Amino acid sequence: MEEFQLIYGLQPFNGGVVYFYPEPYIARVKKGKPAYMEKIGTAEVISSYGITVNGTIHEKALALCKEIHPSNLVEKYRGKHTKVTSVVQLFEDAKIKMVLSRKVEDVLSAFLVLSEKHKLPFYFHIQRKVYLEDIRLAFSPLPLKPLLRFEKTATGTNYFLYLCLDDRRIVPSEYPIELIGDLPARIIHEGFVYLVEDVNGAKLRPFLKQEKIFIPERITFEYFNKFIKDVVGTTQIEVEGYDFEEKSPVPVPLIRFGESFHTGAPEVLLSFVYENARFVYGDKSRHKVIIRADEGNAIGVTIYRRQEETEVGFVKALHNLDMGETAALRFAVADTDDDYTTLQRVLQNIKVLKDKGFTIELPRIEGRQVSGAEVITGRFEHELKTDWFDLNLYIYVGDQQISFASLLTHIRNKQRLFTLSNGEVFIIPLEWMEKYETLARMAVVEVNGVKLAKARHSVLDDLTAHSAESKLEETDFEVPNTIQALLRPYQIEGARWLAHHHANGLGACLADDMGLGKTLQTLTLLCYVKAGLKTEAIDKATQLSLFDAMPVQRTALQALIVVPYSLVFNWLAEIRKFAPSLIALNHTGLTDRRILKF
Repeated sequence: MEEFQLIYGLQPFNGGVVYFYPEPYIARVKKGKPAYMEKIGTAEVISSYGITVNGTIHEKALALCKEIHPSNLVEKYRGKHTKVTSVVQLFEDAKIKMVLSRKVEDVLSAFLVLSEKHKLPFYFHIQRKVYLEDIRLAFSPLPLKPLLRFEKTATGTNYFLYLCLDDRRIVPSEYPIELIGDLPARIIHEGFVYLVEDVNGAKLRPFLKQEKIFIPERITFEYFNKFIKDVVGTTQIEVEGYDFEEKSPVPVPLIRFGESFHTGAPEVLLSFVYENARFVYGDKSRHKVIIRADEGNAIGVTIYRRQEETEVGFVKALHNLDMGETAALRFAVADTDDDYTTLQRVLQNIKVLKDKGFTIELPRIEGRQVSGAEVITGRFEHELKTDWFDLNLYIYVGDQQISFASLLTHIRNKQRLFTLSNGEVFIIPLEWMEKYETLARMAVVEVNGVKLAKARHSVLDDLTAHSAESKLEETDFEVPNTIQALLRPYQIEGARWLAHHHANGLGACLADDMGLGKTLQTLTLLCYVKAGLKTEAIDKATQLSLFDAMPVQRTALQALIVVPYSLVFNWLAEIRKFAPSLIALNHTGLTDRRILKF
C-alpha cells in the first residue's frame, strides 16, 4: 500500500519581487522517507489523502503558510484596488510594501521556529521529479557572525563582509547562498538554515555577488553614514592601513531579547557596551575595532579593549536570578514550558537590574511593545452580600489600572497578553493564571464588577481573601454534650467545618471514605444546631411555687435527611445510639405522608 506524508517547502516568489514563503505539499514516501512531491497541499487535497490536521502542529503550520501565500496577500491587502492582481503591484505602493515586508518577515520567522522545534519535514524549492532528500533543510544550532574588513588604498577603501562560524570564515560570493530574511537575517547554506547575528540582510545582499565593495575617498563619509554606521559598533571589524587609538572604558551591560531558535520563546541576549563598541556575551575577542568617517572623508579607527573581570560581575547578576546559559550562549530560565518565564523574570527584577547598571531593551510581541512599568497589586477583597460576594483586586501597571473583571476575562480565555490603554502590552504572570483560574470559571464577570455565588465560598479559601466590610461569622464550636460518643480529632474538625458553613448559610459536602464517621459528624452538627436554638418563656397563666423555674420552650429543630431506602433504618439506629435527644421519624414507601408535618 502506498504511503503519503504532509511536508513543507520554502518556495521563492520571483515575479519582480523576491521573497520566500512556506508551502505545504503531499509527498510519496519510499523506504520510510518522503521521496517525491505529488501535489500541492490544499485543504481539499490533504483531506482526500486521509491526513489528519485538526489538533496537530500541522494546523498551526498550515495557518502560517496561508498567511503569506502570494494569493492570500493580494486578497488581504489590495483593499479597494480591484485592479491589483499580483504581489508585485502591491509592493509598488510604498506604504503597503513596508507593511507587507514586515508581515512576511514575522510570519516566515514564526514558521521557521515552528518547523525547527517540531522537526517538520522541510525542503528548499520543491519541484516535481526532484528527489526530496537532496533538498532537505536542517537548522544550525549556532548562528553565523558577520566580520567587516576595511583595507586602505590610495584612492579609497575596500570593504569586505564575511560570515564566521567558529574558526571558519565564509566568503558569501563564493557559495550559492540564499538570503531568505532580513530582520533577522537568515540564509540557506549547504542545506542548513542559519541565523546571521547583528546585521540586516540588506547589508549582506551585495556580498552575495561580489567579494568586496570599493568606496571612493570622495564619498567615504556619505557611504559610511548610509550603509555602515549602524553595524560597526556590533560586529567584528578588521582594518589594514589605518592609524588608531586605544580605549578601555567601563562597560555598560545591555539586555535585549531574541527568539529561541528552538522554541521561539524570548531569551536574554547579553552584551557589553564600551562607548561605540558592543561585545556580545560569548564573543571570545578581547578587543573590537570601530571605524568611522568624518565630514572631510577621513577615516578614524579606535580599538576598544574589554574589562573581563567587570563583565563577570554582570553575568553573575543574571545567574543570581536563576537564569542559565543556553547552547547559543544566551540566558534563560531552564525547565519551564512557559514561553514568557525568562522575560517575566527580567520584568520582575527590572529595578534591581537597573540599579546594578543594566540597560534593558524590552521586546515587541505581536507588534506591541512590552511594558516595563512597575506592577502594583492591592489586597484581594470580598464583600458579602445577601447571597453572593462582590470581589475586587486593585492592579496598576505604572499609572494604568487594570480592572479585575478584565483580568479574569483574559484568564478565562487563556490570554496572557493584556493590551494597556497606551498601546503597550502587559504579560499576565503565569502564577496569576494558575491562582485565579478556578475563580475565573466560577465567578460572574460583569462590566461593573465580579460576583461569586455564596454557595461557592470555598473557591476563596486559597486566595487569602480579605473582606472589605463584612466577614464570615466565626463559630465557637464545641461537641455538644447530647452526643453520646467520643469523637476522633478529625471528626471534631469535620463537625466544626460543617458548623462554620451552616452558620454562614453555605452548603457543605463531606467526602470522607466509608467508615470514617460521616453519619456521626452530621448528627453532631444537628445536636450543635439544636443546642443553639432560641428559647422563649411560655406566656401562660401558670401557678408557680417559689421553687419552680419559669417554664420555657425551645424552637423546634427541623431537618430532613434523605438517604437510600436501604440506609434509613441504619440512620435511625445511629440516632438512637449517638443522639437520643433527637426525635426522628421515618418516611419510607407508602408510609402516611401526614408524619412529615412534624
